[in-house]
Amino acid sequence: MGLHRPPDVHVSGKEEHRTLILSCHAYGFYPKTITEWGGYRCRVEHPGMPEPGIFAWERDQ
Repeated sequence: MGLHRPPDVHVSGKEEHRTLILSCHAYGFYPKTITEWGGYRCRVEHPGMPEPGIFAWERDQ
C-alpha cells in the first residue's frame, strides 16, 4: 500500500461588497493527484436553515 498523508486545512473569511466570502484550502496531502473533481463537498450550518446543507463543488465553476 502507498503512503497517504491527510491535508492540512485552513478556513478563512473576508468581506467584499457587503458579502462574506469563506474559503477552505487544503495543503500538503499525498497522493497529490486529484481524480474525482466532483468529489468535493462543503457542509454549511446556519440558524436560518432547517438542517445542515451539503453543497458540491464543480470544476468548471
